[in-house]
Amino acid sequence: MAAPKALAGLCTVGINVVLLRFFGPEQYGTYALCVSIVLLSDAILGSALDLGVIRVASLHQEKDPQRSIAVQAAGFYLKVICVFVGTISVSVLAGPLGQLLFHRRADGYLLYFVCAGVLALLSLRSLQIVPQVNCRFLEYGLLELVQMALKYGGIALLLTWGKANAAFVLALLAAGPLLAIAIFTAAWRRRLFPFPAVNWQVVRELVGFVKWYFLTFSVSALVNRADIFLVASWSTLREVGLYSAAQTFAFVPQLLGTYLSVLLSPRIMPRWQAGQFSGFFRGFQLGMFAVCAIIYGAAVVLINSAGQRILPPSFISSQRIILILLPGALAGLLTFPLTLTFLLFVKPRFLVAMDCIALPFMILLYRYAIREHGAVGAAWVTSVSFVLKALIAQIKAWQLARSRRDTTGVELRFPQEVSSAVTG
Repeated sequence: MAAPKALAGLCTVGINVVLLRFFGPEQYGTYALCVSIVLLSDAILGSALDLGVIRVASLHQEKDPQRSIAVQAAGFYLKVICVFVGTISVSVLAGPLGQLLFHRRADGYLLYFVCAGVLALLSLRSLQIVPQVNCRFLEYGLLELVQMALKYGGIALLLTWGKANAAFVLALLAAGPLLAIAIFTAAWRRRLFPFPAVNWQVVRELVGFVKWYFLTFSVSALVNRADIFLVASWSTLREVGLYSAAQTFAFVPQLLGTYLSVLLSPRIMPRWQAGQFSGFFRGFQLGMFAVCAIIYGAAVVLINSAGQRILPPSFISSQRIILILLPGALAGLLTFPLTLTFLLFVKPRFLVAMDCIALPFMILLYRYAIREHGAVGAAWVTSVSFVLKALIAQIKAWQLARSRRDTTGVELRFPQEVSSAVTG
């Protein structure tokens, strides 16, 4: 499961680097905004529903497989309903939304491609739950690889023919996953069909779990992804393009942190229960801090020479933005693998509370910084806020880690939330 996800991240960075050379800052800004809407939809709606489906479906998989399928179907139906409502809204408000996001009413038609991309990505994640729940991880990986090959292969052909524009690329981003879904649905028809009708009791059960996930993911996604939309609202598409190009490179370390979390998260609770987490946490974080310092030092030394080779002349201004964003991204590399996952397991309300408190202040700072300094101002707010939140998370995680002594035979303090999570 981890390898295809890592490959998908590399392909995403690679295709964005290539698109920089085909698009100017304004067209790349338009493309980046559309992709951000797709990713934001998946981060909020998709992640919440998928986590709820896995949580409920896995409970019924062995004793009542038909109910497990009904839960998976309910998650898929809820996604389709939400996308349908979103598409209807776009059909009514395409012009005003085009003016708000792209500063041109005529570009509102791109939002239909966005809706197709959202449907494709959410449907793909629903189909991937089938092998996840059945512990068929090879099939999960194959599905991911096939959709990537179709999606990025199609874009590569489009670029080779010189026909690339934002609309065509967005269309292929939707077509690749949809074609992969069709292929694997045919291959798995015995396990998927007859697909059950909507079971409202199952829907209510699922919504009961999902509502808290939805709140958590909504606040987190808005805090982490609102910057590009605010740049679009309070500045120009050129600034959006420069900012998005800088994000493509600066946030690679944070992406690596998310992949490391896949490997490290299973080790957290066993070490925590055994009273051995504190030493493990301290050693890992010190090592990661050294890695982050080395990465930033190398970036400062190499940014000018590497930027001139990789970035097109119209995007050279993104070099400065990359260096501003990089500390925030490195803070993500430092916190994602262990700190944030540990807090999600042990003190989940802390992260939601921190994001809720930070969001209004960040919006006010973004408003001033973007209007005065454009993409550079947005980068400063993003980077400083990420570093401050990472520092607060580190302090809280360290306090919780030390609340259990790494000494055999000594009574260990066990926070109530963790006790409930473990015993539950």
